[in-house]
Amino acid sequence: ALDLTGLQVTATLSGGGAGVITGGYTTSPANGAVLTESTTVTVAYQSQTTTFDVTVSEGYALSVTAGKNGSVSTSGGSRVAGTAVSVTATPDYGYKFTGWTASGLALTDKTANPLTFTMPAGAVTLAAGFEFVGAPVPWGVDYDAGYGGVIFGADGGQCLVLATQPNYVIEAITVDGKRLDGVQNLKEFTTTVAPKRSIFATFSYKAPAYVPDPAPPADDEDPADPADPVDPADPSDSVDPADPTDPTSPADDTPVTESGWVQNETGAWEYLTDGEAETGWLYDTNYKAWYYLAESGAMQTGWVKDGSTWYYFTTSGTMKTGWVKDKNAWYYLAGNGAMVAGKWLKDTDGSWYYLSGNGKMLTGKQSIGGKTYTFKANGVWVS
Repeated sequence: ALDLTGLQVTATLSGGGAGVITGGYTTSPANGAVLTESTTVTVAYQSQTTTFDVTVSEGYALSVTAGKNGSVSTSGGSRVAGTAVSVTATPDYGYKFTGWTASGLALTDKTANPLTFTMPAGAVTLAAGFEFVGAPVPWGVDYDAGYGGVIFGADGGQCLVLATQPNYVIEAITVDGKRLDGVQNLKEFTTTVAPKRSIFATFSYKAPAYVPDPAPPADDEDPADPADPVDPADPSDSVDPADPTDPTSPADDTPVTESGWVQNETGAWEYLTDGEAETGWLYDTNYKAWYYLAESGAMQTGWVKDGSTWYYFTTSGTMKTGWVKDKNAWYYLAGNGAMVAGKWLKDTDGSWYYLSGNGKMLTGKQSIGGKTYTFKANGVWVS
């Protein structure tokens, strides 16, 4: 088809010089006419006509789509092979562009935006991908999310509650003091919150059949140790109720065999399977507890860093969850054992705490996210 889009007609002016005619002219054949080989195009402007020799090139179909979370600068059309094509993807509010999916075209950079390429001799299909990244909560809304998820804003005063940590789900959502029904165990929920109102969310951990690989905490922050708190709930760091009776021996009464707990020549406890020492994570079905074994096979106690995540193990080697006190500082370990850091935490009694970047519970006056908060000696936030 003849494509005269963007045609510029230059005319010689009566007073001398030349100028571009931007409209008011006609062409024969008309734009879009189906032609073969070569033809002559006549441009008529007022009483003057000019002819051009035009070589007709075959056009190929270009289809560009965006889905419902963004838009693209063109839907496509017919493009001549060898010509330059540029397409731009624009994400909707709260989303980001993630890349192109192409058919009939080899992309060297799938995340290029705008995407510029040379039209091949064949049909091309492009689809823009977008991903939700969230947006600020509407102005004037008081909000807070406990460990395991976030609260994002959306258009029209909407708030999206999203469980972001592995194996976490929504436990409860309270809007302006009223607890919402039907949200428990959901991964996400959207509701509308009016300005100068509030929304609070808590999340709970659903334990899998294995130890997951939780997101790494930010462990580069090192605030001063808070004072030894006197916690009304008094989370205890004594022997875990799930620990074996003898806290120094996971299998103190078990004779040494080729399978199970054995004590090596250095006095360290190991767990053997068919005579081979296990390493890494181990779940003991007898004690219903998790243990961590070093590369040497030795059972670990105290703080252990696996990857970039910290865990705490009792003197009998069992993985600790909940509150733990170490060197006059309180820490909180999630249901999967991972140390909570850089997060707000709502305890089972409804009290709010904040765990710093290195996991230590904050007390006194603290600056968090540019705001000043006050915490009691036991870490409870004074609202």
